[in-house]
Amino acid sequence: MEPFENRRELGGLFKKYVEGKATPEEKRFVEAYYDFFDQHAEVFDWPSGSGRRTKAGQNGLDQSEREALIWKGIQDQIQANRDAAVIPLWTRWWQTPYLKVAAAVLFILSGWLYYSYQNGRGDINGVSRTRPALQLVTNTEKGKKEVVLEDGTHVVLEPGGSLYYPKSFAKDQRVVYLNGNAFFDVAKNPAKPFLVHSRDIVTRVVGTSFTIHVGRKHLEVAVLTGKVMVGKASDKTMTNAHLLTPNQKVTYYTESSRFVTGLVNQPVIIKAATKTLSANVFKFGDAPLRDVITVLEAAYGIEITVRNEPLKSCPVTADLREQSLYTKLDIVCASLKAHYDIIGTRIIITGGECQ
Repeated sequence: MEPFENRRELGGLFKKYVEGKATPEEKRFVEAYYDFFDQHAEVFDWPSGSGRRTKAGQNGLDQSEREALIWKGIQDQIQANRDAAVIPLWTRWWQTPYLKVAAAVLFILSGWLYYSYQNGRGDINGVSRTRPALQLVTNTEKGKKEVVLEDGTHVVLEPGGSLYYPKSFAKDQRVVYLNGNAFFDVAKNPAKPFLVHSRDIVTRVVGTSFTIHVGRKHLEVAVLTGKVMVGKASDKTMTNAHLLTPNQKVTYYTESSRFVTGLVNQPVIIKAATKTLSANVFKFGDAPLRDVITVLEAAYGIEITVRNEPLKSCPVTADLREQSLYTKLDIVCASLKAHYDIIGTRIIITGGECQ
């Protein structure tokens, strides 16, 4: 196959491949294209946007020479693949770091192969890169970057984070796509659920605030206000989704495809409780433990269970107005010689005796 002459023609080839309409010869070309970059990844091993030059660039090759080198490499790769078992594109793709390949293509072919590569890939987090309605904002700064969507939703992107979103949302739902870490304060609209796609996980809300943190091998969703459902994007009906309430979180481990629910590291007083709790509500004088637990549960929206039934009647005297939830529990349990454990989204108090 002769090299393609322009972006549109090459981009169309990748589109045909993704849609399963490519001829055998066209398939060989696309697969050789990806194999070439897979096998020469060491040449392009630098973070995207870092400003470092490739080894090819250091060799002093000009534009036309670099293009010729790429095309020759692809043709050689086609020949090498003829007698070998062809590994599906999608298997190879997830083994190739996106940023490395994107940066390499951008440098070597000055943008046009990068363009076609993105079109060949077809989607990111399940969103078609060819949809013109999607906007993209990326936080390239050292600090946080706030984005206000057309419905009034506020998104605060952490450094390096990217958000794909439509200029105007659909009539029945609001869908955005996140790469990296962000805080969401979603405008309430029960008629139009808000969905955040990140990797292969979707977070569904109506109106609430929460954070999404993406680690190397996990993804975490933590809720500040309201309710959130988190599940696999492939679970269209959210049948097996996890329902989270304030101060709860769920962590999805990518390697094992496993969800683990728990409490956030620093629970805060929930919004609904701030309107009803008095300033001195956390100041106790010989109050039975059951009353202390009732106040803490109402304030933080967290279930607290006391396994030792007689302990509930023991008096507690303590000023807990300035402490965090876990420090409050430390003080209470110390006064009764008890201890607590966090089990999932509950706090369990065991042992203890009246002093």
